[in-house]
Amino acid sequence: MPFWAKSNGVALEEHTADVLAAVRALEQKNRQYHERELWEDLKLAAFLHDVGKVDPVFQQKLKNNAEESSSGGTTISHNLLSVFLLNREKLLSAARNPGAVLGAVAFHHWRDYYPDLFLGARIDEVSKTARGMLEEREMWETLVNKLRHELQNLAHEYGIDPELISFNEMWASYFQYNSMGNAGLLLPPYLLSFLPQKLIVRNIQDDRERIFITGNLMRCDHFASLIETEDPDLSPEDIEHGIYPSISELHRSLEEDFREKAAVRKEPEPSFWQKDFFASAPDLGEGSLVFIAPTGVGKTEFAYLWGAGRKNIYLLPMRAAVNAMWQRTRRAFGKAKEDYEGHVALLHGEAAMELWNASRDTNMEGENLTRSLALARHLAEPYIIATGDQIAPAVLKYPGYERLYAVLMDSCLVVDEVQAYDPKAAAIITRLLEDIHNLQGRVLLMTATLPPFVQEEISQRLGLPPERIINFLNTPYGKMLAGQIRHHLQFKVYTKKDKQDKSGYDDAESYQNMIEEMVSLARNGKKVLAVFNTVKAAQKAYGLISNLLDGIEESPPLLLVHSRYTRTDRRKKEKDVEDYMPNGRAPQWGKGCLVLATQIVEASLDIDADILYTELCPIDSLIQRLGRVWRRAARQPSGTVKPPYTNVYIMTEVEELASGCGRVYDRHLVALTGYILARYAAGDLELAETENVIENLLTEYTDTFNKDYSALYELLAKAPQFYLNEQAKMQLVTLTYSILTLGWKRGRKDIGSYLKEYYETLDILDSGYCSDRKYDAQRLFRQVYTVEVVPREKIEEFNKKLKSFLEQQDRPGYFDFNEQVLSNFTVPVDFRSLPRHADRQTLTDIIDIDHFNAKTIQKIRRWLQDIWVVPASYDNQQGLILEADDIGEE
Repeated sequence: MPFWAKSNGVALEEHTADVLAAVRALEQKNRQYHERELWEDLKLAAFLHDVGKVDPVFQQKLKNNAEESSSGGTTISHNLLSVFLLNREKLLSAARNPGAVLGAVAFHHWRDYYPDLFLGARIDEVSKTARGMLEEREMWETLVNKLRHELQNLAHEYGIDPELISFNEMWASYFQYNSMGNAGLLLPPYLLSFLPQKLIVRNIQDDRERIFITGNLMRCDHFASLIETEDPDLSPEDIEHGIYPSISELHRSLEEDFREKAAVRKEPEPSFWQKDFFASAPDLGEGSLVFIAPTGVGKTEFAYLWGAGRKNIYLLPMRAAVNAMWQRTRRAFGKAKEDYEGHVALLHGEAAMELWNASRDTNMEGENLTRSLALARHLAEPYIIATGDQIAPAVLKYPGYERLYAVLMDSCLVVDEVQAYDPKAAAIITRLLEDIHNLQGRVLLMTATLPPFVQEEISQRLGLPPERIINFLNTPYGKMLAGQIRHHLQFKVYTKKDKQDKSGYDDAESYQNMIEEMVSLARNGKKVLAVFNTVKAAQKAYGLISNLLDGIEESPPLLLVHSRYTRTDRRKKEKDVEDYMPNGRAPQWGKGCLVLATQIVEASLDIDADILYTELCPIDSLIQRLGRVWRRAARQPSGTVKPPYTNVYIMTEVEELASGCGRVYDRHLVALTGYILARYAAGDLELAETENVIENLLTEYTDTFNKDYSALYELLAKAPQFYLNEQAKMQLVTLTYSILTLGWKRGRKDIGSYLKEYYETLDILDSGYCSDRKYDAQRLFRQVYTVEVVPREKIEEFNKKLKSFLEQQDRPGYFDFNEQVLSNFTVPVDFRSLPRHADRQTLTDIIDIDHFNAKTIQKIRRWLQDIWVVPASYDNQQGLILEADDIGEE
């Protein structure tokens, strides 16, 4: 009987052959990126990676269909056991980097108990294994000989010496008395305890080779297992699609797309400046770039051309934006190459449900969703659109991160809208760009606004010369746009109280009057967008406006959109918003409307409003919000579309500056933004970024507004209306963050807290921090506090829907259950905003399905175990309404 590799009866020879075939497929498609010797080392690792599975204990577990013990049991895991079965001398002569090959074999799986093995806490288990192998040396040599015989044809096919597999008496003797860490043979890549040694023996080239071999071994091993256990219709060649649209095919596709959009909008066909840009500077099409450009000028098409002919991984901060980009990229690449739209992958936490919903459209007919998901998870497709949390946490070097890095080092990585990340996540993104650049991958950071301290840090870490930091407005193609004026702004200083308190500003207008003004504009035919910093603030405004519109004939539509809706309601809300305020197409509603939203509109919705009301917020977020109003002007020649009326109102509340200050946004960053804009509006602000200008502005801000904002409210209220062109927006971002940076450098901890968090995170990463688990790394990146909840008042309805669903399903599947049941009841919410002393239960505590069969009950309980029941109300207009203070989710 042959040795087994899997409990389903897959033989070790078959699995090894599949892994080697996957390596060969990668080499055929990516050989130009790496030296031939590295590919040979990867083949060695693939040939040797599972030789430890000859262990009789392991073989018995497979036959009993039992998992390998995660606690170590009476033997160490098969991948570490492989070290005892390799001929060290032959490995040294066969491999270019024998240490990397050995490490890849030993660590292509990782167990939580490995630190104990390497630090000596469980030395008895290693000693016992080594001693047992020496005592039964004859048996082990028999096993090794048998395995060599089974693998000899494979060895011959791939030019590998089968004698590499042999019982290593020297290592077994050593490990009788020493821990694996003391041996110096293996360097665990994820242990902080070994950091000093890592710093001594590693350099970038050595790390690159180790990541290439270990990461690609993991990738090929996982893909082979996918074929053998889940999708037998796949083949090892599918591990990498490896076919990309040519630059000429992309040119044709994008030109066609431009023509179609211009025809729909009844506008002149836009300039294909991206094509001209790379034609005039072809060297910038190779290597890493930073690209800063306003919303609507064609950053996405710029990225398509920059990454042409190579695998692309495109990161965005929000799922809604990722979904929209995925659809957009499918269309673009489907036109570029026949049947190519099916090779654009979607990767985020809800990708399965998004694909399931999209599959009901005719443009996905014939696509296998299960396969699409599997190929996306295995990073096999040529174009992958993902949320940042799917890729960036690999910077934290959790066990297995090499699999991602091995893909990224051969890819073009695009990171879009970095300003949407909090300081910790922005630091992680910065380090990700550095790591991939150093591994000889290509990176492109694209954004509408980029704080200068982030730009400076990225420039230094990547060693980018000035010509590779491209500000679109400074190029020949963007100079006309630099002076374009799309926004006519005015501050609104208001109070929610009937009487002013002494700390406020006496001349503030009432909140009610401002709300009535929004309604009046909408009734007069304007498409009014109001953006709030928190859900609670948006819901309060919705309640007031609903009362005002109640009973008015032909009242304008009122929509509220934020994150606290069921998926079904939110999908409908977002579609309605885009229909009422479409960007570049005729609206379904030809009259005025009112849309109230949170910051989800900053990047995720493709809309164009006539008038924007926005709470005061950080300068970069404010500019993103400005990008949702008068977008049509970006498609017109400069100077011809200056707004004839005020189209942006910046709302400032005298009681707390703006909702979410200190929780959603850094309070000083919000206040400083207001101060800088007010000075600009008054016409006495010098935009030159000289040291004296920055010093004077910091001094005035700290002396006047640091503790008492009453003077700031007065400054804002008295500020005249003002215009803002595209160049000034960029300069204001730079100036605001330059002041913040100087405050931080001067030791002003309150003013510099935003930068402090960014630089402290970078320092931790630079020190070699490693996360124990991928899950923990993702939580650190996202600062995840979100839980799925069902309001208690919906439980009776939920139970009825659940029972109805189960009565109609013989074998309930998760996709159907999620779409037909969960998507109508569950709401994502930050658990910190839930009532602190509420009696929380999970859905599994209260559902009534005991009369169904045991297997169905077990399945449903597993699907519901992490969903909470909370005391809250819900309606499909306002979403989930909580009593506690909210901290401002989108």
